[in-house]
Amino acid sequence: MFAMKRVAVKFGAPGPKSWRGSLKGISFLTVLLSVVFIAGNADSFTDTYPEAMYCKYFDTLYRANITEDETKKSALMKEANDCFNKGVARDMSRTMVDGIFVNIYFVTGQIKKIDPTRRGDLNEMVYVRSKYSIVFVYDSRWGWDEVQKRAAIAFKNLAFYFGDNYHGKIKFFVYDVSRADDYKSNPGKKPSFGSEIKNEFRKRGWKLKDTPCKLMYSTFDLVKGKTADANEGGVELIDALCGAPSSNSGVLKWLCREGSEETGIGWVNTNIMEPNGSYLFRLNNSWNFRKIYYSK
Repeated sequence: MFAMKRVAVKFGAPGPKSWRGSLKGISFLTVLLSVVFIAGNADSFTDTYPEAMYCKYFDTLYRANITEDETKKSALMKEANDCFNKGVARDMSRTMVDGIFVNIYFVTGQIKKIDPTRRGDLNEMVYVRSKYSIVFVYDSRWGWDEVQKRAAIAFKNLAFYFGDNYHGKIKFFVYDVSRADDYKSNPGKKPSFGSEIKNEFRKRGWKLKDTPCKLMYSTFDLVKGKTADANEGGVELIDALCGAPSSNSGVLKWLCREGSEETGIGWVNTNIMEPNGSYLFRLNNSWNFRKIYYSK
């Protein structure tokens, strides 16, 4: 069984031994892993649950980062990547996208559902109860679609990483548009999101595209000159990511990769969790990262 450790790992800085950003060993599966010892079947558990595979990925990456042996480092990096991609394959084999989140809802609680049938639930969860949040918008009636599944896996791993390492400072929610009262879907055509999500996009003047997408909310927008310490306190929608990785192997590349901050972790860090005082990455309702410079 692998150990749960916290460690700073940097992404994007020059040099083979240098990383920039923050990547820490994940301990979100403490509850689940306790079941392993009770059952006495750790290897089977790790090979069965994608969540355990992702956890092992971060732990193995930690071990790769602290070793001075380049041969061993290379082997550990390969082991880590293989483990993550194995988890992706297992998650992709689920029949519907909702199955990707089932263990997270009931065991770790790091992702919560917004109920589209409950009037004002999005406002309550995002604008009232949270300072910072990411909302994954999807359509369960198209839950078999590989694009939605890959987007869900990427979102789940963002929740694992930030939920564990920042002690719930940033919240993660899922919103199934097909459950909205005014949702409309026509065979072969793009569905309507329902008025609640449409209104979120109208706030920024963005064109409504299609699921899946990720909405980023914060009490401050660095581009507008606001900071975590100097803002009006109200939550606002600051960015939207529309789309998903085009392949299963692309999920990990989107989440984090050495030598680049144009990743999911870099997106959240530069906008909310770890502003660098110089630049951030935005998507502005697209799939392509844009580097934006701002003044402190």
